[in-house]
Amino acid sequence: MEFNFRITMPFKKRGLLKILMRTFIFLFCTLSFALSPNDGIGQNAIIKIETNQVFSVDDVFDLIEKQTDYNFLYSVGIFDDSPKVNLNKGKFRTFELLEKILKNTEFTYKIVNDAEIYLYKRENINTKDESVQVQIKISGIVKDSNGDVLPGVTVIEKGTNNGVAAGFLGNYEITVKDSNSILVFSFVGYQSLEVLVGNNTEINVVLKEAVQELEAVNIISTGYQKIAKEKLTGAAENIDKSFYENSYSTTLQEGLQGSVAGLQIISNNSHPQSVPQVIIRGVGSAFGEGVGALGFATTTAVLGDPIVLTPGSPLYVIDGVPTFDGRDLSSINGNDIKSITVLKDASAASIYGARAANGVIVVETKSGKSGKGKVTYSSQVGFSEFTEVNQRLNSTQLQELYVEGLINKGFSGITDEAGALAFLAAPGSAGKPFNSNQDTNWGEELTRIGQVTQHNLSASGGKNDNNYYLSLGYLKNESPLKEINFDRVSVKLKYDTKISEKLNVSSIVGYGKTTSNNHETGTSYYNPFRNIYLIRPDFKIYNDDGSYDTSYNSYVNPLGILTDETRRLEMNDFRGALDLNYEITPGFTFETNLSGNYYLTENYNNYPSYIGKGANYAWGGVTTNYANQRNTAAFNWNTRALLRYVKKLGEDHSVGAFVGMEQNGLDVKGTNVSVKELRAGSETLDNGTPVDADTNRRETSISSLFVNADYDYQGKYLLNATYRRDGSSRFGANNKYGNFYALGLGWNIHKESFMENNEIINILKLRASYGVNGNDQIGPFGYSGTFNTTGSYNNLNAATIASAGNALIGWEKNATFDIGLDFSLFSNRVSGFLDYYSRKTSDLLYNLPVSSFNADSFVFQNFGGMKNSGIELSLNTKNIVSNNNGFSWSSGINLTTNKNEITELKTDEIISGNYLRKVGEDFNTLNLYGYAGVDPETGSEMFYTDESETTTTMVIGEAVKYNHGKTTPDYYGSLINTVSFKNFSLTTQLYTSWGGQIFEASGNVQNDNGSRRIYDYSNTSKYVYDNRWQNPGDITDVPKYIYSNTISNNQTSRWLHDGSYVRLKRVELAYNFPNQILEKTFISALRVHASADNIWTSIKDKTLTNDPEMGGITGNASFDTPLTKTIYFGLNVSF
Repeated sequence: MEFNFRITMPFKKRGLLKILMRTFIFLFCTLSFALSPNDGIGQNAIIKIETNQVFSVDDVFDLIEKQTDYNFLYSVGIFDDSPKVNLNKGKFRTFELLEKILKNTEFTYKIVNDAEIYLYKRENINTKDESVQVQIKISGIVKDSNGDVLPGVTVIEKGTNNGVAAGFLGNYEITVKDSNSILVFSFVGYQSLEVLVGNNTEINVVLKEAVQELEAVNIISTGYQKIAKEKLTGAAENIDKSFYENSYSTTLQEGLQGSVAGLQIISNNSHPQSVPQVIIRGVGSAFGEGVGALGFATTTAVLGDPIVLTPGSPLYVIDGVPTFDGRDLSSINGNDIKSITVLKDASAASIYGARAANGVIVVETKSGKSGKGKVTYSSQVGFSEFTEVNQRLNSTQLQELYVEGLINKGFSGITDEAGALAFLAAPGSAGKPFNSNQDTNWGEELTRIGQVTQHNLSASGGKNDNNYYLSLGYLKNESPLKEINFDRVSVKLKYDTKISEKLNVSSIVGYGKTTSNNHETGTSYYNPFRNIYLIRPDFKIYNDDGSYDTSYNSYVNPLGILTDETRRLEMNDFRGALDLNYEITPGFTFETNLSGNYYLTENYNNYPSYIGKGANYAWGGVTTNYANQRNTAAFNWNTRALLRYVKKLGEDHSVGAFVGMEQNGLDVKGTNVSVKELRAGSETLDNGTPVDADTNRRETSISSLFVNADYDYQGKYLLNATYRRDGSSRFGANNKYGNFYALGLGWNIHKESFMENNEIINILKLRASYGVNGNDQIGPFGYSGTFNTTGSYNNLNAATIASAGNALIGWEKNATFDIGLDFSLFSNRVSGFLDYYSRKTSDLLYNLPVSSFNADSFVFQNFGGMKNSGIELSLNTKNIVSNNNGFSWSSGINLTTNKNEITELKTDEIISGNYLRKVGEDFNTLNLYGYAGVDPETGSEMFYTDESETTTTMVIGEAVKYNHGKTTPDYYGSLINTVSFKNFSLTTQLYTSWGGQIFEASGNVQNDNGSRRIYDYSNTSKYVYDNRWQNPGDITDVPKYIYSNTISNNQTSRWLHDGSYVRLKRVELAYNFPNQILEKTFISALRVHASADNIWTSIKDKTLTNDPEMGGITGNASFDTPLTKTIYFGLNVSF
């Protein structure tokens, strides 16, 4: 099923978003007065019964919970045999109704915390035969109020040391003294529950959240185990669901920016198929330096090619499938996600061994829950435009600069305006004549108001140990850049079943399909966004006959290539997983998992002969229709088997361990075919003449053994140890295997006896960890080298060296130390953590240049090391708390500092482009010529002759490059505020990245001051026009405009900017319809909301005219499309 909302509005671009926001606020205010609910519900509230009917005890409890704020605490199933009662239509007081329904049972009740009704047996009830005392074996499953199992729950026979811990699936088994025994269920963050055994042999319980405790404690999923954060010795954090549920973004990563401390996300390209750069705790591995796609070696990587690796990226684990390719998330619907957990240190992530050097992000999707079926639908529509676009000149302004530049140069003897205008009218080979009567605003012509539409539908439920979750999702994102569209369809089915008392099976089947227009990006000549900056405004878009004008810019009419070229990228993602869990004995289980992803990517490009790339491809001097198709199939699979043991030893000791083995493989196959003379209108390549074709196949695998053990004493003292041995096919026989480990310690100080009467501190935990993880992310044949069989020698076919190998290359290792303090204070109104970390990378995998003969000029080597160290702070506060649905206000702040430093190199320094790699310096340190500004008397550029910056020159050849600082920010973080009143809520998120440099690598092109003459691509920025030197005495940083200027250089600090900025990342206004209104309908929940992303940005350096995130992790900004600011409206409804 496909939904597509298209709204056409007669508004100008600039005012559209403002009008939409004002309209929405008006509608919301109107709605609030119309639908404001009544305050609170009295302690003995009136219960309405609409018709005469027969009620079970459970039915009455449901009725009371629905019409009041009360919740019932009792063991599931204990009222199954209780008599039903006839109740007539009318009104009853809550307590009157309770007395009536419990009158003929052996239970009574008491009220706890003004909102919880606890049910327990009356003391005067006689058992059937108290003289017989027989041991009874009790088993069952422990779940939370959402229907999710709770592993690790302590089950104790009250008054004894007899106890067990619930298994991985929440199951337990315990033998008790007799039917009078009482089981006590306890788990951190939940209310303890006492249940009389009676005649039961199976007791399934539901633990209610202890609100104050649960807000400070949550469950961490590492992908191998679920553990309460209070018992965790490592640094790990769950991302709040508000960052990814109902996300309109084509990639989940974009919405996660600022969600947790230590997670740095930069969206340096808003193309729908691009993926934001993600780094955990600094750059721990080498970026760039020849490291790139794992797909094709013989073709240029473009957006959308699968298995594209950015070194230093974290490992993603999606329902058990590990991958480094962030694009794997693009086919997943954010509404299907149950949790996203960031594992930051060795203790938390070391179970992943060789792949955990740069952290792990674990994604777990939703499951069905037992009970009544639930259907949920959500829909959103949004409108977007780019945040920042460097303003360009119109024809009048550019002509003025040309005239000024020609006179300043004295070009061809020109000394006045008349001579300059005459030259512009007939510039000869320098470019096309200037047409002052034409003024094309390429920014407006190539952009539009983007539109985002999203629909999600899910159904879930279960009965008799069979649970299901089914979802359908559709997303359409029309970029603000014309003709660039992205469509995603996703389907997911998850089914959980209990085959027997001991065997549980869970299966997942998913499919995602994305389709997009895949234009070229960056500095590519065919990047349409690049042409917004460069093409002269005096060029026409269309000829008089309506065809595209291609008489300029080497046939690259940017609008024409967007509309007439076919650049289609289609990605199909088939995902599946099967989990089996078998309980051998209570607390001892065997678990196995088989999961995999199969990706099929089709990248089809069709270039007409009259425009763009097709017009520039010629055979024998003749251009023809040219087409290329590149198909890639990639199969990523993972299988794991482990034995798990969990045991509660009396009331004080808890132990757990698991040991297992794992195998992961990746198989990539590709074909690449190009044809010329393709028949017009055809997309079938056999209708053309073959030009070239190649195939490619690469396989890699990792085999692993692992063991993990943990121990805690009284919940106070915690110990966790992990060991893993990995073997990687990427290394040769001598270095194939690596050993990785971690040790974590924790101390829950608040559980000590000396803290018992402390009324300020609720939670105080000290934890520390140390461990070593690994990294093997190099090419599949990095140790052996590869040959190219299509080479030639003396006009004969011959094999040539495609890449030189290094048999000595081995594991990159990352040793991490972390010490942290978790806290919760003042009845959990203030909570958070403070961490210090130090991660040292040794045997750094680096692609180094070597002298070459018929071979690669780069070879991977273990070459040096680096260190990242910093502090993470997370603080959450409840500033104003309301218990009656009134006004409340909560805040959250996270802040991360990180210092990167190269600690070892096997040479004094490495110069890589504009970067300097040297011991003691940041890995991303810029190496540039020093720009000394503009001579006030002559308007000429000046440069420093050395690093002392004491002597200047106007000749760039006399200047030298030197250290110009780092691109790594000093700190980054978020401030989030949520204000609620009645059923309204308003959430805002401010994000900042402060310090660090941004280098505009194409600065001399975007801000040309005459070097490109009157060439077709010689437009320049409004900043140059407004700030250029014109007269002696002018103080400015922009030199005089000189036609055919040969001094400007793109490697000077003139293009260097302070990268500090603050951004209003997110604003959301929402309204939840009250139950008093919905109970009269078939709707169980209804929420409407309006949101805005990236709507305001404050940049410290006013000379930076591009979006500050365009620099990415390396701080190197180019011609990529900037972020978008978006306003969108949506609703969520459940039935």
